[in-house]
Amino acid sequence: MDEEQHVEFDFSKKSNEEVLSLFFHEIRASVSSIAGYLSMLKAMNLPEEDARKFIDNALNRALFVHEHVKQVFEYLDEQRKD
Repeated sequence: MDEEQHVEFDFSKKSNEEVLSLFFHEIRASVSSIAGYLSMLKAMNLPEEDARKFIDNALNRALFVHEHVKQVFEYLDEQRKD
C-alpha cells in the first residue's frame, strides 16, 4: 500500500450489511497482504534493507486495518445511539 493512499469509508448511505461486507473485504485483503510479507521475511534470507521494506509494508497494512476497525466501531456505536 502506498503511503499516500488513504481510504475513507463513507458509511452515510450504506446499510449495516454493506458496511460490514466492505469492512470484512478490506480486513481479509489486508491480513492476506500482511501474512504474505511476513511469510516472505521468514522464508528468505533478505538483505537488511529489503527486509526493512517488507516490515514497513506489513506495518502499514496493519495500521490500515487498525484505523478501519476503529472507524467501523465508531460507526456501529453511532448506529446504536440513533
